[in-house]
Amino acid sequence: MTAQRKPVKQPAAGSSEPDVLREIADLEAVDAAAAAEHTELFEERRAIIAANLEAREARAGRASGSLEMRYGLTGRVAARVSREVQPPRRDQPVDDKPSAAQIQLNKRVRDVLGRELAAQLLPEQPAEVDAAKPDRLRVINARMEALETARNLLRKAIEEKRGPASAAICERVAPEFNGLCDDLIAKSLELHAAFLAYMQFADKMNSANVSWARLGPLAVHAVPEAVATLLKSAKQVGRITDLPKGLR
Repeated sequence: MTAQRKPVKQPAAGSSEPDVLREIADLEAVDAAAAAEHTELFEERRAIIAANLEAREARAGRASGSLEMRYGLTGRVAARVSREVQPPRRDQPVDDKPSAAQIQLNKRVRDVLGRELAAQLLPEQPAEVDAAKPDRLRVINARMEALETARNLLRKAIEEKRGPASAAICERVAPEFNGLCDDLIAKSLELHAAFLAYMQFADKMNSANVSWARLGPLAVHAVPEAVATLLKSAKQVGRITDLPKGLR
């Protein structure tokens, strides 16, 4: 039984693992911030819609329950609806300027995706989307759509960087990993041989009609399946060429 090694691609010339990994971490941090803002906007949009439905039913004279029970809103979101998120009256302008947190996120997106592209995705002033929609919902929908587009680009950039970085790291740690696998395979073969010897002893004692429980027998019946699973996976990836007799 011989071991085989699969060739590993060489890392790109001039690549620096720490630098690339830091870039990936920065991209993932920006993506996480965009995801968090998107979740907050989704909750606010859901709360506004629920409040609008509640108000519509109240005007129609229908019985209405609590926002928590009727729309599954959390107590925190429902309280925010009653205090802050109610749509303004038509004679009240909507403050659609980005918050400080949104401005900071826009800056981070510009840093990782480029200023021109980020300005198109996350403009400092929200674009007009649909004048027929309530103003706050229009602002939320526009921002959520921009965040979704930005996140798609962020994830694409992450994957483009992760591939070469992973190849370089795997190339560096391959000798250590191969040694661990070889050691595990060798010890699994030893365990299989020890199991066969144990079972031969058990068969001899049982054939002689000896009550040998006082010796403290082991629960070894799971050994063949465990060893077979490991060695079959080793064969599938080309680390061994054949399996021991009885495990094929």
